[in-house]
Formats: sequence, structure tokens, C-alpha cells
Amino acid sequence: MIATLTDYMATQADPAQRERVIVHSLDGTWQTEESFPAIDYSRFKYGCGAVARRFGEEMADAFAQTDTFLNFQGTGDDIIITASPYKYIAPAASAIKKYFTNRLNSYLVERGLQSANIVKMTRSVLFEGDYGKLTEEARTALLKRDKLSIDRDFVAGKLILVLDDIKITGSHEEKVVSMFLDQGVEAEKMVFLYYAELQNPAEVGANYENYLNHFLVKSMDDLLPIVTNANFILNARVCKYLLSTRDYPALANFICNAGKDFGYNLLAAIIGDGYHTMPMYENNFHLIRMFVKGEANSLVC
Repeated sequence: MIATLTDYMATQADPAQRERVIVHSLDGTWQTEESFPAIDYSRFKYGCGAVARRFGEEMADAFAQTDTFLNFQGTGDDIIITASPYKYIAPAASAIKKYFTNRLNSYLVERGLQSANIVKMTRSVLFEGDYGKLTEEARTALLKRDKLSIDRDFVAGKLILVLDDIKITGSHEEKVVSMFLDQGVEAEKMVFLYYAELQNPAEVGANYENYLNHFLVKSMDDLLPIVTNANFILNARVCKYLLSTRDYPALANFICNAGKDFGYNLLAAIIGDGYHTMPMYENNFHLIRMFVKGEANSLVC
């Protein structure tokens, strides 16, 4: 029997004791279920706000059917919503958080309750490369170096909802739980919510996520229609993708066609997260900056 909040948080060390809400379960056969929108998932990972809204609302609808929500006795503002940690520019999951919160708040208002609170998880260590391409071992080693933090006093004694778009190896979930335990956060309850979960990652491999991320977006030509759409939401994945390419003429053409506002926001995001200081990205950063400022001779807009 769990008698105190401390006792409850102790149970979170055991993955089997955690409550999860999953919208889609994938069997990892290198196919995608007919019900799983793989093309839209790829669009979402590269900033499509319209898809992020649909995913977030589907996740809120699923949570609203759980016993945790149906039996909820709080005031509404004692619900804390958080998502993948970041420093300056948010990952794609944060776009889900926005629309999840909007939908959940509508359910709370219908019950005469107050709106939920959003809290940022902050990370102190950023890394080069694409997380979706890493093996399970590489993900674990990377996350061990990372340091996460949250406002422990603000979230104490509250229902904490941790959102993410997909669960592959569970390394990220373990890191979040460790952060809560290490910081002595006394949550009333924690629920992990995912749009999708891979059921057999040990058989398939962690790079199944990379397969889904690039189901549609395989080139800058695929990315441009997403970036130039009015509902585009810049995220860290887009920044890293453009910083990693070695097709410099295509990069120049992309920056030109994406527009000045995109270029300004891209530079701000790169600098805000410190990607411009990383050796892997340094050359592309200087090129992007020249392209945005119109200083590159090869750039003709």
C-alpha cells in the first residue's frame, strides 16, 4: 500500500509500476499499421503544426478516458503538463504539448475546473547528430551526460503529465524519472503519455524511430513545403537537419526559398542552443549565416 508521496515516487523506479497512455502501438515489423499515420508523423517531426495539433488532441482525448482523469478530484490547476526537455529551441514534442493542453483545458472547463499548468523541463547538455539514428547503447550513454531540471517546488504534490511523441527504448523516460527521484520531487502522481510506442525495440532496434522520422521527409525538397506553410513550428530537428547537410547548393536554395523570417528564426535558434559552437555544425552555421544575410555569392534569390 502506498501511504505517502515519498512511497509513491519510490514506485516510479520500477517501469512496470508507471502509468502510461498510448494512442498507437507499433509492432516494429518495418511496416506501419494502417491506423498509424506514418507520413503525417514524419511531417510532424519536421515542424508541421497542423499534425501536431491533431496528435495533441488525440492524446488529450485518450487521457480523458482514463480512470486517472475520470476520477480526478483536484482543482485543475494542480495538473502539471511537461514534455521533452530543451534549452532554447523546443523539440517537436513541445508542439504536441501546446495542443494537448488546449484540449485538456476544454475538458477541465466542462467540469467547472481551472486550467492546467505548463512547466518546462530544462536540459543543460546538448549534443551533435540525430538522436533518432542512435542505438540504444548510444542513447543511454548520451543521456547519462545530460542534466535535466524542473521547478520541484511548483510541481510538488500535483498530478504530473509527461508527454512525448514516441517511446522506443524508454531511455528518455528513465532519464526523466531519475531526475524526479534525484531532485526529491514529491508528485501526487505521474503519467507518461505517448502518441506511439514500439512494442519490441530489442528485436527491431532503436533506429526504427529514424525510419519513422524520415518516412516522408528524405530531402530538403520534402522539407520546404512544410517550412513555408503558415502552421510551421520551428524545432530542434529542423535546425540539426540543415546544419548537417553537405549539399551546399541545395542548402542555399532552401534558405532562399524559405524566406527571411525563417532564416532569422533559424539563426536565432542555432545560436540560442549553442549549435554554432559545435565542430560538426560550425561550417554549415557560417554558410547559413551568409545565406541569410545575402553575403554568399552563390545565393540568388
